[in-house]
Amino acid sequence: MHNDLRMIRQRQADQIDFPEQSTACAASTTLLVQTVTITTYPTVAKSIYAVKTITATGPETEGGTVTLSGVTGDPFFATNLGSAIPPTGTPTVANLIGGQWVFIYNG
Repeated sequence: MHNDLRMIRQRQADQIDFPEQSTACAASTTLLVQTVTITTYPTVAKSIYAVKTITATGPETEGGTVTLSGVTGDPFFATNLGSAIPPTGTPTVANLIGGQWVFIYNG
């Protein structure tokens, strides 16, 4: 997982340095994550949260049931740009923007 994050950061940096040469990079800068507690969970909505990647599995059919599982890898940090505090264990989508992982949780 640590190598995956390094690769994503490098691709993002390459896109910033050479935008005309990198068109498929944006798709690789989004991750499905879950908030986790390392030491003290934030008590303010617009804070930096520890997150880990998770996996969504299930049938790829309309109305199919999705199972979120596999909290894996080392934790990394993402900023909540939303207006509510996500409970620990909340799944969300994080995007790498300008070298910073961000997500929006509004409750």
